[in-house]
Amino acid sequence: MSGPKVVRIVTREEVLAICEAHLHRLDQAIAAWTVSGQRIRELSAEEIAATHERRKALAALIAKDAFMELQKKVPARKGNGEPGIKTIWQGLKRVPDFATGLRYVRKLGD
Repeated sequence: MSGPKVVRIVTREEVLAICEAHLHRLDQAIAAWTVSGQRIRELSAEEIAATHERRKALAALIAKDAFMELQKKVPARKGNGEPGIKTIWQGLKRVPDFATGLRYVRKLGD
């Protein structure tokens, strides 16, 4: 292939904005998950605390300027350790669906 090649340099500020956006989406997902889990009384204080600790650990990567490490944790989990932001966020988005199904099953039992 001939012709000019285009290379775009991503600044530190842009990378920081990307990482902060990931954490913001995670915060929204955690909030929705917590509300749904508490509403159906299927979420323990330990589970909530563990989730918040995991979120703090991810935020600490930004504080340490470990942007590459944080971005590596974003892709979907492949069974190799702790889940990344993207995996947690995708799973937490489904909590209301599971809560609805659980309520339906409980109604059938009554």
